[in-house]
Amino acid sequence: MIHLDTHVVLWLAQRRLNVLGDAALRLVRRHPWTVSPFVLLELELLHEIDRIRASPQRVLGALAEVGDVSISATSAQEVVEAARPLSWTRDPMDRLIAGAALAERSPLITADGVILKNLPSAVWD
Repeated sequence: MIHLDTHVVLWLAQRRLNVLGDAALRLVRRHPWTVSPFVLLELELLHEIDRIRASPQRVLGALAEVGDVSISATSAQEVVEAARPLSWTRDPMDRLIAGAALAERSPLITADGVILKNLPSAVWD
């Protein structure tokens, strides 16, 4: 199982596998995908401010057409406990999404340079 960052969810839902890094592409082809509820919240916020047109439900529907995806059932308390020490970011969504991957001991597929630099389980190239 691998966790997907918000931008990766959007790219996969659009079938844009060509933008993924080599290591990320290998993982998404071989493992089921997990999406944190915090990714869903970020998708909703992006939709509300018109940064994305599709609702989170439509994005997830399109994502499910591309691969085996589930929503993480890890408790918010576990995610927050894993996210609290991540002082390398002040972005609450990044912190919670990284915390969700940590709580589940799962790689996080992301192109975010700050996350890649600071989260050992983050994967791109």
